[in-house]
Amino acid sequence: MSAEHLSPDAISDFVMGTLDDAERTAFEAHVIACDACSEALAAEARVELSMPAIAEAAVRPDQCISCRRLTVEDRCGHCGAARVAGGYRTRAVLAQGPKGRVYLATAPDGARVALKELIFTQVPDFKSVEAFEREGQVLRQLEHPRIPQYIDSFTDGEGVNMRFFLAQSYVEGESLLERLSTHRFDEREVRGIAEQVLEVLVYLQGLSPAVTHRDLKPSNLIQREDQSIVLVDFGSARERGHTVQGTFAGTFGFAPPEQLVGIVDATSDLYALGMTVIHLLTRVVPTALDVSYEFTKANITPALRRWLSKMTAPRPRDRFPSAAVALGALRGLDSERRRVPTLAWIFGAAAVAAGGIAASTWRSPVLLPLPVVSAARSGALTVDSTPPGAQLVLDGVLLFKEGGDPLVTPSTLERLEYGRDYRLELRKEGYARVERTIRIDATNDGSIQELVLVAEPVQAASPSPSGPPSSPPPPAPRTPRPRAPASSAPARPEASAKPSSTPLESPAPKEAPGCEPTPGEPPGFINMDSIPWTEVFWRGTSLGETPLSRVKLPSGCVQLLLRTPDGTLEKKISILVEPNRTKSFRVEL
Repeated sequence: MSAEHLSPDAISDFVMGTLDDAERTAFEAHVIACDACSEALAAEARVELSMPAIAEAAVRPDQCISCRRLTVEDRCGHCGAARVAGGYRTRAVLAQGPKGRVYLATAPDGARVALKELIFTQVPDFKSVEAFEREGQVLRQLEHPRIPQYIDSFTDGEGVNMRFFLAQSYVEGESLLERLSTHRFDEREVRGIAEQVLEVLVYLQGLSPAVTHRDLKPSNLIQREDQSIVLVDFGSARERGHTVQGTFAGTFGFAPPEQLVGIVDATSDLYALGMTVIHLLTRVVPTALDVSYEFTKANITPALRRWLSKMTAPRPRDRFPSAAVALGALRGLDSERRRVPTLAWIFGAAAVAAGGIAASTWRSPVLLPLPVVSAARSGALTVDSTPPGAQLVLDGVLLFKEGGDPLVTPSTLERLEYGRDYRLELRKEGYARVERTIRIDATNDGSIQELVLVAEPVQAASPSPSGPPSSPPPPAPRTPRPRAPASSAPARPEASAKPSSTPLESPAPKEAPGCEPTPGEPPGFINMDSIPWTEVFWRGTSLGETPLSRVKLPSGCVQLLLRTPDGTLEKKISILVEPNRTKSFRVEL
């Protein structure tokens, strides 16, 4: 697409969704770079959103609201659109499908309502009628500010002219699917959306019996002008325990795997919400989404990435057990970022050095030598080490996989009781043992913890990892870590020098004036954490707040600026970024 401004026709085609993938990609790239075209697109979108109101104001009393033909009948003889139904006067068509329409209508008392219509002759089977009636029954029982209010339901006409109608409070706003066509969501926005939806799910799961929506997706989430979210379309909703196995309801890609055969539980809507958030972040339809690849491109913090990985785990038992626990974990992400500084690097960028692969791909079956704890009172923790391959010992007992082999990092420990202290030990031949006390609760359930083993080999003979030593081993002498010779500016390492692959082992970055990237070479990546946590800038552009994971930078010498949120501490560092390699380090201000 040329550097000139976009034509009105091109903007209109984008809003109407008629551009192909290549044209849409070029269009979006131009809009991001051009403020004038961005404003023109926003103006066109505002006009498009106001069309129902314009149509309502423009239609004559003797005109059909759909085809605009003159008619005095309650239902247009040409297109079948209703003018009057059950005392409700229609004002505009909000949506239309093969089975009916959704009207903006006026109730006898003058209130504006959304009037859903189901045309009997267009129904393929009785399940559609059942779902339509079920939505009215469910809405009648619900009372929540983020759920449409039930007003009325009735039938109109007889025989082939029969119509089913459902009147509910009119939600003025835009669906998240519509908003996605003109807006790019960031982490702050999707976290606010997820929190609001989880509050609705907490309400639904607190009912007796609990209610499962079963079709949570962007098109069923309406965002009002005040940014509040409303969950709509309860046609697929079911009371817990009344699900018929073998019957699928929902939308492929958003529905969890077990829902394909009609099995739902408290985690089903959580999975759908997680896929909805991923869809908003990646702009990729879930049916085409490779979570292990596309999800890693989302520009979000590792903490939110881990939370979403648990929400969308393939197995229900690996997800949060309820909406209340998921909501607590989401709200706890901020406190996780502000833990004691000396522990920040443990849960930081090094923990996701693999590039944010979903936690479900790290799992290994494990037989815990502990009493079985119910899912409602237990959680999980993924343990990794640098280097990997360390054996895990929990409360003095060596852990084994189901096949009989010792459990090694990275692995996930499941069914850990909330609020209980566990003594975790990592053993690897040639390295000093590492011990930690761990405790799982709703704020860190499903987290990834990486323990860094001593990078230098232990010089004294180390005991066998298969059992505890009879007495504590004497302190092992340490070999000083080799350092690059000091120089006024970083130099590219010699070809014979083997770069370290151990996170946090890189020499501390130093300031280097005149630092410049190397032109013509492929970019590299960095994993980075800091004490205290800071915002990181490169050439005036924010890379995000620490910990950072797999941030792409040009190869060569790159100078970064680190600044604490309150602006009291600031530091410039220079690092050597190697082509197609990942460098991990930690900085203390």
